[in-house]
Amino acid sequence: MKKLILLSLLASNAYAINIQNFQFGLDPKYTITEGAFVIDERVADYKLLFNASYNYTNDPLVATDAEKTERTNVLVKRFNTLDLGASYKIGTNLQVGIQTFASELTGSALNGSERVLGDTTLSFKTLLTNRNGKTQVAIVPKIKLPTGNQDKFTSDGSVGAGLTGVVERDFGLFTMSGNLGYMYNKDAQYETLNYRKMMLGSLGVTVPLPFKTSVTGEVFGGYALSDSDGSSPGEVIVSARHQYSKQVGFWGGMSVGNMDSWNSNDFRTFVGLRWTPEVKRAPVLNFEQQKYGKLFINENVYFGRDKDDISAEAKDILKQIAASIKDSGNGVTKIVIEGHASKEGQDSYNAQLSERRAANVRKFLINNNISPELLDIVGFGESKIVDQKKAENNRRVEFRIYQKNVQQ
Repeated sequence: MKKLILLSLLASNAYAINIQNFQFGLDPKYTITEGAFVIDERVADYKLLFNASYNYTNDPLVATDAEKTERTNVLVKRFNTLDLGASYKIGTNLQVGIQTFASELTGSALNGSERVLGDTTLSFKTLLTNRNGKTQVAIVPKIKLPTGNQDKFTSDGSVGAGLTGVVERDFGLFTMSGNLGYMYNKDAQYETLNYRKMMLGSLGVTVPLPFKTSVTGEVFGGYALSDSDGSSPGEVIVSARHQYSKQVGFWGGMSVGNMDSWNSNDFRTFVGLRWTPEVKRAPVLNFEQQKYGKLFINENVYFGRDKDDISAEAKDILKQIAASIKDSGNGVTKIVIEGHASKEGQDSYNAQLSERRAANVRKFLINNNISPELLDIVGFGESKIVDQKKAENNRRVEFRIYQKNVQQ
């Protein structure tokens, strides 16, 4: 009796006999692990993210004897894949993503070299925690669309659905993210492999290095809850990234399949590119003015170095702002509270500090009877320096106040 074994069917979206599920994740810090929006100081604040990657996989699908000690056939010998992905952030807590691929395969189960499309994944990453903390928690619902070729091992032939939980923490010297998820595909079965119900887990660690580089190590594994007489997927990945600019990063690395302790020497190599277009503030302001009305810039409040608590002087200013808002009646439609920081310290820390400053100002205004629905916050970190000589002028909170029915 022969058993079919997948040596490298993995990643948080592994399912069925789509043996090419190595896809660059929609997070700039990791190769294929999902992150939870922890800030990467080397990457610009972004709305859009685009991925493009190529990977070569050796012996992804083989047959073995019943004891799993000897290979009896190599069903798919080589897998060359172009993977494409994109995501868009909606607000600060939701990221919608799409990923798909095209592959060239060779092996005894194919008619020479085959070029086919693969399945498509839709994801909806949702942040559950406050973005001010160093630990972030998110969930990622996923939908699998059977856009690939089931006969050529790039599709399971049916719509699938799953949910992944993500916990990510910034430890300072490194950032770590853990994923645990479940995926269901009703037709995810081929010969003795039955991956209709899969538990999937992963762990990724990224370490920043000098010269705009970082190294990342990741481990992925899956466990078939359905009756599968094959193997559970697994892979160990090592990669390096060079952040050419705030918008562009290059990746490269390799991985080894880790099916069982007695096997295997099969491998994967990959290169990739991520691009995050620069966010232009003017269109945001134009959109906000169309939605909320005329824009007013009010007086700033300032903070001490590495401080997010509100000084007595700042409290007096905020009380005056609160009184002005209440005096306007229903005229004020939205207040965007912008937090800023000076250049001392790391970019990622300053981004979080600026958000804490904005959050504390928002809380103060709410305590002074300003409706929470009016108040939005955003942290810009050190990205909007207004004074290159005096750092204290950059440790500030600014306001964008919108008001309808204003006399021109």
